[in-house]
Amino acid sequence: MQDTSTVFGYPLNTIPPGNIFAGFCLEALIQSTNQPLVYAPCLATSWELAPDKSSYTFKLRKGVKFHDGTDFDATAAKWNLDNIIKAKRVEVAFVTSVDIIDPYTIKVNLSNWDILTLDGLSRNVTMMISPTAFAKNGVDWANTNPIGTGPFVMKEFARSQYVKYVKNPNYWEPGVPYLDAVDAIAVANYATQEAVLKKGDAEGSVPMDLVAGKNVVDTGKFVAELGAQGNFMLSYNSIDPTSAWSKLEMRQALEYAIDKQSISDTLGKGFTHPVWNTIGGITETPGNNPGTTPRKYDPAKAAQLIKDAGYPNGLKTTLELNSRFSGDFVNAVQGQLAKVGITVEINAIPQAAYSEKQLQAVAPNVLRYGRNPGGPFDMIRSVKEQFVSTSIFNKGIKRPDGWDAMIDQAMHETDSAKVIAILNQMEQKAYAEVMIVQIVAQQDLNVWSTSLKNDTGSIFIRGGISSPHNTKYTYFVK
Repeated sequence: MQDTSTVFGYPLNTIPPGNIFAGFCLEALIQSTNQPLVYAPCLATSWELAPDKSSYTFKLRKGVKFHDGTDFDATAAKWNLDNIIKAKRVEVAFVTSVDIIDPYTIKVNLSNWDILTLDGLSRNVTMMISPTAFAKNGVDWANTNPIGTGPFVMKEFARSQYVKYVKNPNYWEPGVPYLDAVDAIAVANYATQEAVLKKGDAEGSVPMDLVAGKNVVDTGKFVAELGAQGNFMLSYNSIDPTSAWSKLEMRQALEYAIDKQSISDTLGKGFTHPVWNTIGGITETPGNNPGTTPRKYDPAKAAQLIKDAGYPNGLKTTLELNSRFSGDFVNAVQGQLAKVGITVEINAIPQAAYSEKQLQAVAPNVLRYGRNPGGPFDMIRSVKEQFVSTSIFNKGIKRPDGWDAMIDQAMHETDSAKVIAILNQMEQKAYAEVMIVQIVAQQDLNVWSTSLKNDTGSIFIRGGISSPHNTKYTYFVK
């Protein structure tokens, strides 16, 4: 890790990367799996949706103790969820109240049900902490003292240096964790992480950049593990009639002009792949074909489309982006667009200012380069958060007719196969309209020593994201 978070013990105050440090010690009622929209038991052993979808009833695991020796039961679960409800956290905005049915059963009452309801209840903010420890010590203490039910107990913490954990001898799942201890150390930058790993002073790193990660994997002593996916994309203002990007031919030309395969092969170090879709993850979903025809690299066709759109002399534009994304990928896009007559001036904006700009529509004729959540695990959430017409993001993008109605239909469908079918229909409409231009998909890169193995097959990935919850199944081999 590049830093040890200052807050990782109290889920309501925890932000990344604190969730990673918290996950060794804290657990939620349910947990994500490596199948989209499928959840597994954790502190709850089962759950049932009411016929009218007004509530979920959760059966809680018996015999579970917090690290301070107090019981996890319905009272503790309600206390945790009540605090989240009072904080008006968006992850559980649909939860109105929690009722105790018996000492190990709770009913979570809902204002509205949709396909992401259980997703919200599996999020880090819903991880359970000891009400007794919190009442005794207060929030400031709780921020750096994760008193949960998890497989590891925090032993020692030094801000910006390390967090040390030891095996929980009273963990509810028999036989795990396998490891006696885990040390999470802070390393300032990727180059230093690379040096530490090569020297043998650590067994893994979460995350690494492409260059350092490739260098470490190439030693043969480490393997790569890919986590959350983000798709680098171009967006624009396709609503304003004065914008060049309001013309379909210009949007098509952008995609034909970019050699995504070459960019990925040359610069991705083997950890990226080209993307020819609008909804991130739709073409990567196993067994799925959305029925679209990719607009593969064709600079001659791009140049002709630009002329057909009324720009015989090409177009001068500005490409605005978060300064942390500047570099070889952006320079490659700039060079390829120049070959078809689109002259690009790069405007790298500091992260804080760019975050504000993201909430505004792109100015006419300007391009914006950003990273959109993607991957099979984020499809419906990404569509809802990023591309519904009322989203705070992507305000200048023209949505296809019936777009919001299809999102609503997918959100309230209980059959996951039907959800995919709706998303395929949406993809066909969005890709035909060139709603955005996705370029390459890049996943978070973790690296681990080949001496580490895990019963689940994944050391630090669950539900498509980096998560320490699988660590309890990790062990060393000779």
